[in-house]
Amino acid sequence: MTRAVTVTGAVTVTGAVTVTGAVTVTETVTVTGAVTVTGTATVTGAVTVTGAVTVTGTVTVTGAVTVTGAATVTGAVTVTGAVTVTGAVTVTGAATVTGAVTVTGAVTVTGAVTVTGAVTVTGAVTVTGAVTVTGAVTVTGAVTVTGAVTVTGAVTVTGAATVTGAVTVTGAVTVTGAVTVTGAVTVTGAVTVTGAVTVTGAATVTGAVTVTGAVTVTGTVTVTRAVNVSGRVTVSGEVTVTGAITVTGAVTLP
Repeated sequence: MTRAVTVTGAVTVTGAVTVTGAVTVTETVTVTGAVTVTGTATVTGAVTVTGAVTVTGTVTVTGAVTVTGAATVTGAVTVTGAVTVTGAVTVTGAATVTGAVTVTGAVTVTGAVTVTGAVTVTGAVTVTGAVTVTGAVTVTGAVTVTGAVTVTGAVTVTGAATVTGAVTVTGAVTVTGAVTVTGAVTVTGAVTVTGAVTVTGAATVTGAVTVTGAVTVTGTVTVTRAVNVSGRVTVSGEVTVTGAITVTGAVTLP
């Protein structure tokens, strides 16, 4: 479609949909084929797609979005309902979601992402842009972040976490894999790590810290609560702790 289309009733398509012009739909949209949007699309009802979704233009949805195929977005996407994707998600543009986000495939973000609901990802997450989440974040795959991440809810990661940018978390952080941080980290909740922790940048934690793996610090670490480490601790930088420190492994200091 290269012309503007306005639909006030439900839309059901069993084949591929390609839109190069403006589309406005006030009811539910269901598509069983691939969806490609290069223009503006506005939907006030729920959107369900069982094929791949590619967006190079602006998409605004006020209802829930469910995609069972891969989702690729190079333009701006705004969703005020829940988003569920069972395939890989790639975002190079801005994405704003005010509902819960559930992804079972890999997530790659090079643009800014803002989510006010819970985020659950079962695949790998790679972020080179800024991410802001006000709900809980649960990731079962590896997490690689080169941009800034701000989370006001709890963060749970069962895979390795590598962060080269700034991370700010106001909720609890639980990681069962290795953690490598080269940028600044600020956490106001409890931190629990069952894998190795390597910090080359500044880390500030106002909650309790529990680590069952080795800890290596070459930068500055400030903790205002108790620290429990059951593995080896190697510190070549400055560490400040205002709470109790318990270490069951070797401690190496400069």
